[in-house]
Amino acid sequence: MLTPSECELSYASPNDPGASDPAHYAFRITFLLNFHGDDDESHDKRLNNLGYDPKDDRAAAVTAFQRDYHLTESGQLDAATKARLTTAHDDGVPPSEFANG
Repeated sequence: MLTPSECELSYASPNDPGASDPAHYAFRITFLLNFHGDDDESHDKRLNNLGYDPKDDRAAAVTAFQRDYHLTESGQLDAATKARLTTAHDDGVPPSEFANG
């Protein structure tokens, strides 16, 4: 069941005979909403919304984000990573905008 702090997007091909059954969806992502903090939980939500799932392995998610957004790869939510994550998520800035530093 979704809460007001979540939005789920699901997709199934109309040609899929199981399209009406949620278990057969080809794609499903839950976006986490209503957060504005600078704490680790808020940054985890930002990572999730950008496609880096921190649930099982935060360090791997952070490292992948750092790689894609042209930061030193440490796997840690350091100040530079938090700042870039907030800019990328909250302002919708793509990785290519950070290619030169």
